[in-house]
Amino acid sequence: MYEIMSSDEAIRLIRDSDVICVNSFVGIENPVELHEAIYRRYQKMQSPRHLTIVSSAGFGVWDENRAAEGYIRDGAVDKLICGHFGAMPSTKRIILEDRFEAYNLPLGCISHAIRAQAGGLPGALSKVGLDIFVDPRREGPGINRLSTDPSLVKLVEVDGEEFLYYKLPKITAALIKGTAADPKGNISFDDMYMSGDALSICQAC
Repeated sequence: MYEIMSSDEAIRLIRDSDVICVNSFVGIENPVELHEAIYRRYQKMQSPRHLTIVSSAGFGVWDENRAAEGYIRDGAVDKLICGHFGAMPSTKRIILEDRFEAYNLPLGCISHAIRAQAGGLPGALSKVGLDIFVDPRREGPGINRLSTDPSLVKLVEVDGEEFLYYKLPKITAALIKGTAADPKGNISFDDMYMSGDALSICQAC
């Protein structure tokens, strides 16, 4: 059952150390109001903190004072796992200063790993990424000196073929921009009428 509440009320459901999945494609369908509510709460309460954020694409809006930039810069996030960081100007800078862990995985592979987790599977196999930087035999997905988590991408063999196995941390909350929700909390999307942000909490986690 869903409940209608303000962004500030919804963000109270996020706990320290949550793993948050952000549904956006850079600035498109980006739940900016929820990001900014997290920042307001963090400035006031120093919580939520120790967050991990997963986004198959990225979730910046090319403005270091909007969306998630503030709470990332001020220390609420311990780990980012994204398809790219191009629209996050201050986040890119502090990643290169080794302020927190950051990982760059292929967009489609993150998407499949999220879908696998939603279906009760631990991760997803793909040939995408073999023999390029994300391959653990090369650089691996970490993009600074702190980013050494070996669990995100592993080289595996199935029936004599090599694959990369992508596995994300267990997602406990999702920030979503949608059009409407039904009484069970299923959120619908209509690109022409994207207006409201929504927070989904995984109660089973």
